[in-house]
Amino acid sequence: MSTAGIVLAAGAGRRMGRPKGLLRRPDGTTFAAAAAALLTGAGCRPVLVTVGARGDEVRAGLAPGTVAVDVPDWDRGPGAGLVRTLREPALAGCEAVLVVLADLPRVTVDGVRAVLAHAAPGALVRAVDAGRPGHPVLLGRRHLPRAVELAASGAGLRALFEGPDVLRVQVEGAADDVDRPGDLPAGTR
Repeated sequence: MSTAGIVLAAGAGRRMGRPKGLLRRPDGTTFAAAAAALLTGAGCRPVLVTVGARGDEVRAGLAPGTVAVDVPDWDRGPGAGLVRTLREPALAGCEAVLVVLADLPRVTVDGVRAVLAHAAPGALVRAVDAGRPGHPVLLGRRHLPRAVELAASGAGLRALFEGPDVLRVQVEGAADDVDRPGDLPAGTR
């Protein structure tokens, strides 16, 4: 069985001044496309990317085979995109789902693989960096109905990942998302 990858990239990035999925790495790749490639490189199949604010531009940068999931209510927050992707038919048959934010430029393929190594239908895995919670997170398929319920309510997935049954895996950069222009690594535009 496979583990699907989800990139949350539908937001407007108000604090950043533009959608974070459209930020560009030094090689010119958008953050959304780079995050999708990261999940593909780690072994996730399929890989889905939420698109909302300036969605046509985000979609245009994605590699063939990446599933773009339209989120018309993207302005309600990341939970809206999560609900849409967790209900996608493309997830049928997956044993788990790995979720990552588009704006984690320091997370590597090895970091994603460290989380992905624990994929199982009952798994709950959270990346941490020096004890700080971050992404990616991994949900076994048994937890998907509860995840949809939490995301739809606006509560987010925090409640799922605070319990004692959650495996925490050290991943460098997992808690270093970029929210403002000053957070961007050198060479990013």
